[in-house]
Amino acid sequence: MANLQAGTLLLDRYRLDRTIGKGGMGEVWAGYDTKLRREVALKLMTERVASSRSALGRFEREAM
Repeated sequence: MANLQAGTLLLDRYRLDRTIGKGGMGEVWAGYDTKLRREVALKLMTERVASSRSALGRFEREAM
Protein backbone atom coordinates (compact mmCIF):
# COMPACT_ATOMS: atom_id res chain seq x y z
CA MET A 1 0.00 0.00 0.00
CA ALA A 2 1.60 3.21 -1.15
CA ASN A 3 1.42 6.46 0.77
CA LEU A 4 -2.25 7.18 0.18
CA GLN A 5 -3.87 10.51 0.83
CA ALA A 6 -7.30 12.08 0.63
CA GLY A 7 -8.26 12.90 -2.94
CA THR A 8 -6.44 9.91 -4.47
CA LEU A 9 -8.49 8.22 -7.21
CA LEU A 10 -8.24 4.42 -7.34
CA LEU A 11 -9.09 2.35 -10.41
CA ASP A 12 -10.32 5.53 -12.13
CA ARG A 13 -13.40 5.26 -9.97
CA TYR A 14 -12.99 5.42 -6.17
CA ARG A 15 -11.94 8.69 -4.52
CA LEU A 16 -10.38 8.38 -1.07
CA ASP A 17 -11.82 10.94 1.35
CA ARG A 18 -10.53 10.06 4.84
CA THR A 19 -9.09 7.19 6.85
CA ILE A 20 -11.63 5.43 9.06
CA GLY A 21 -9.25 2.93 10.65
CA LYS A 22 -5.97 1.06 10.40
CA GLY A 23 -4.93 -2.44 11.39
CA GLY A 24 -2.45 -5.18 10.74
CA MET A 25 -4.03 -6.13 7.42
CA GLY A 26 -4.54 -2.66 5.98
CA GLU A 27 -6.62 0.49 6.15
CA VAL A 28 -10.30 1.34 5.78
CA TRP A 29 -11.15 4.57 4.00
CA ALA A 30 -14.35 6.54 3.57
CA GLY A 31 -14.60 7.27 -0.11
CA TYR A 32 -16.80 8.06 -3.04
CA ASP A 33 -17.69 5.93 -6.07
CA THR A 34 -17.59 8.43 -8.93
CA LYS A 35 -19.45 6.11 -11.33
CA LEU A 36 -22.37 5.19 -9.07
CA ARG A 37 -22.26 8.58 -7.30
CA ARG A 38 -22.45 7.26 -3.77
CA GLU A 39 -20.37 7.08 -0.60
CA VAL A 40 -18.46 3.84 -0.04
CA ALA A 41 -16.05 2.25 2.43
CA LEU A 42 -12.83 0.92 0.89
CA LYS A 43 -10.70 -1.69 2.61
CA LEU A 44 -7.15 -1.61 1.29
CA MET A 45 -4.61 -4.30 2.11
CA THR A 46 -0.92 -3.88 2.84
CA GLU A 47 1.67 -5.28 0.42
CA ARG A 48 2.47 -8.01 2.96
CA VAL A 49 -1.11 -9.23 2.91
CA ALA A 50 -1.31 -9.04 -0.88
CA SER A 51 1.77 -11.24 -1.24
CA SER A 52 0.68 -13.92 1.26
CA ARG A 53 -1.89 -16.44 0.05
CA SER A 54 -3.09 -17.29 3.57
CA ALA A 55 -3.24 -13.63 4.64
CA LEU A 56 -5.09 -12.76 1.44
CA GLY A 57 -7.65 -15.46 2.24
CA ARG A 58 -8.17 -14.04 5.74
CA PHE A 59 -8.53 -10.55 4.27
CA GLU A 60 -11.19 -11.72 1.83
CA ARG A 61 -13.14 -13.58 4.54
CA GLU A 62 -12.96 -10.55 6.81
CA ALA A 63 -14.23 -8.30 4.02
CA MET A 64 -17.27 -10.52 3.51
